[in-house]
Amino acid sequence: MRFNASNLLLKSTEFSIAQLVRRWAALGKPQDEAKKS
Repeated sequence: MRFNASNLLLKSTEFSIAQLVRRWAALGKPQDEAKKS
């Protein structure tokens, strides 16, 4: 049980980090495109 719980926590943490990275990438793309043009 303990292993499963920590494994789930790790996966959810990785998922949260991935979501943040995607948000930052999405926010950065329009700015980069605006700078280029």
